[in-house]
Amino acid sequence: MKEAVAMEKELKNQVVCDEIVLALRKQQHDFINHIQVIQAYLQIGKLDRALRYLDGIANDVGAVDRIINELNCKNMCRALSNKK
Repeated sequence: MKEAVAMEKELKNQVVCDEIVLALRKQQHDFINHIQVIQAYLQIGKLDRALRYLDGIANDVGAVDRIINELNCKNMCRALSNKK
């Protein structure tokens, strides 16, 4: 019985790890794409477009950061309530 529980936990951990790897790969792809867009704007002398693009990225990152902080808070509260 303990082995089955341990195997199930290990499988769940592997699924989480796979999801993290996929998320990191997507983030890396998006980052490279953003750099290429900014570089292209700068190469054609569109400094104003590059700055607006950077502002958009900053706004997106801020929104994602708020979501991550909220999720971490919920997970922390859940973990603390399970410790009782």
